[in-house]
This record gives sequence, structure tokens and C-alpha cells, in this order.
Amino acid sequence: MLATWVGKTTFLRRHETGRFEPRYIATESRGLSARPLRRQTRTGRSVVYNMWDCAGQEKHDTMRATATWAGTDAFLVMFDLTSLLSYKSAKWWIGQVVASHPTVPIVLVGMKSESPDRKLTSSQVSLHRQFGLPYVEVSTKNNSIDAPFECLERIFVE
Repeated sequence: MLATWVGKTTFLRRHETGRFEPRYIATESRGLSARPLRRQTRTGRSVVYNMWDCAGQEKHDTMRATATWAGTDAFLVMFDLTSLLSYKSAKWWIGQVVASHPTVPIVLVGMKSESPDRKLTSSQVSLHRQFGLPYVEVSTKNNSIDAPFECLERIFVE
């Protein structure tokens, strides 16, 4: 999961605990947090996603450019719908993924879809069309968090 300060860790914790954490939670100081996420698909199949939560801060860029992504089967590139800078950053992240893993699926994820501070409407988001990616919007606050995994499950499982 890639981007900067968009709610990646909150997204994972919501999946793990079912609770929304409204305060900012920075990814661990080493810039990478790994944990399994178990889900049932719509067809009832059990799937385990080994999620790597990458810190978005620039100080961790060299680590991400290494073999950290080796063996990755899919990417969720997330951005904050309340931040134009975050959206611009998502384009850079997609470019990094495409350059290093050109055949690996990417799902573009717009975070904080419920926010009254939204800077981008759904129709203004165009990166997914530019790169030919699935695009979903989620809200960890409102617990609408399954869409990215449903996209991946359509690609891999069903």
C-alpha cells in the first residue's frame, strides 16, 4: 500500500479490529509494517493478504526502491481525496510500481470519501483512466473498506 499520510494504517487497523481510529497513526519508524489480513471472498473462499504498509515519508524512499517489493502480487496505491498534493503523489507512486513491476495489478484507492473537506470529486479523478487501473473510493470512518480487496479478488480468485 503506497502513498503519503492518507490513512493506510487506519485502513488496515479497521480491517483487523473493526474499529475506526480517528487520530493519526504513523507507520513504525523503520517505514514498513507487515501483517496478514484474512478475508472471506464473496464466494466464501478464505484468502490471506500479506499487507506491507509502507510509510509515505520521503526519508524512506531508498528502502522502498530496494527488493522490498520483490514477490509482490498486487499493489494498492492510495491517496487522500482531501489533498491535491496526495493525488499528485499517487501518480508518482504508480510510475514507480509500473517501472519496477510492469505486469503486477494496481488498484487506485481514494481515501476519506466521506469527508466534507474533499478536494476531488469522483469525476475529477482520472489517474485510473490514464493508467488503465481499477479505481475505488473508501471511507475507514464509515467502514466502507472492502472495495479494494473485491477488485483484487475479481482479478485473482474468482
